[in-house]
Amino acid sequence: MNKQPIVMAVLLTSSLFTITYGHKIALSHPNLIPMQLTQNNVNQSDQQFITKVAQGNLAEIELGRLAEQKAESNEVKEFGRRMVADHTQFNQELQDLANQKGANFPSDIGKENKRIKTNLEKLSGADFDKAYIQQMVADHNKDIALYRRQSQQGDDEDLKNWATKNLPLLEEHLRLARSIQDNLTGRGRK
Repeated sequence: MNKQPIVMAVLLTSSLFTITYGHKIALSHPNLIPMQLTQNNVNQSDQQFITKVAQGNLAEIELGRLAEQKAESNEVKEFGRRMVADHTQFNQELQDLANQKGANFPSDIGKENKRIKTNLEKLSGADFDKAYIQQMVADHNKDIALYRRQSQQGDDEDLKNWATKNLPLLEEHLRLARSIQDNLTGRGRK
């Protein structure tokens, strides 16, 4: 007995059933989550958020390590250590989220951040401290605006929630960087 026609008939019938009724099954079971392992499941705007934030986190980590090595001020060195720890945590959480969504996740800091790092590497002592902290104030101002926009206007609920959850820590980083900047420029001294 030739089983090939029977197998073909079964495959054809199951394919037609899936095409005809698959969407109805999915709609009648809203808790079922379709898995698409190779497709990016975030829109372009959310993907841009992931890319910018990941590159920013990687840059904060690299620049924080640079501050640990080159800073003259213990306050700046400690801030650098904090940036390494906090932004490593941010990046791991974001990478996990991006992986769940099938989104692209960058592995480098990007051109602009490379330029900033190169400029900071040329400095040392008090000059490094001032330039690094000035950069941290500028970066965190940009980051806060980016996270706020995502938390209010992002399409992906998980990314919106992640941005909202981490916004207070970025605001704390900014307050700390401004305080250090004031101390370095003498505005914080009495």
